[in-house]
Amino acid sequence: MIIENDLVMGTFTNTEKYLSGLKESIDKFYPDIEFILQLDKKSIKENFELLREQFIKTNKRFWLFLDHDIRFISPDTIKIALITLIRDRYAMVGCYSTYNPNYVIGSDQLITKETGWLPGYFQLVDSSKVGHITVDFNLPDNNTAIDTTYSVAIKSEGYKIGIAPTVVYHHYKKAWMDSEAYEKTNTYVREKWGQFYFDCTNIFEGIVGEIPNG
Repeated sequence: MIIENDLVMGTFTNTEKYLSGLKESIDKFYPDIEFILQLDKKSIKENFELLREQFIKTNKRFWLFLDHDIRFISPDTIKIALITLIRDRYAMVGCYSTYNPNYVIGSDQLITKETGWLPGYFQLVDSSKVGHITVDFNLPDNNTAIDTTYSVAIKSEGYKIGIAPTVVYHHYKKAWMDSEAYEKTNTYVREKWGQFYFDCTNIFEGIVGEIPNG
């Protein structure tokens, strides 16, 4: 797909724990797409913005932000995401994820749909529309709500966000929440965005396959 030549992808992380799986899947399915690794002992907020700045320097139109703990399981995922982004005039698209390392493509009937936000494991943006949108530098916690506030900033400018009918594997980690950071963040986004933030981030229906217990 010629338009893939105008795409750069990358991940930002402060640990190499899961990187081997992501790199192996990229080497297998997408060896010709430029990949940028933003690896530094910094916060999610700082590393996200540093990766975005590196994307800008490539002069490529399409930017794909990835979590370090995902793996591609299909050679068609990026193509499907790009087609969905362009055809349906989204500013950003994500895809479905599975926690099952043996998930079989085609096991579920996936549909393209609009959504209010996207988790950070797969965020493909059209920089010609939203390349100017940065991380929210004023977030009270450097590791909380980076993906949701980025999504809401895009929605606030009138752009659409969607989910493409394709899947990546996402390593399952038990959810952990810093209650103090959560409360501070909720207070901040309520003051900045009002109910609009919560309407956008109310739900995300993008997980397929069984969810591990615990």
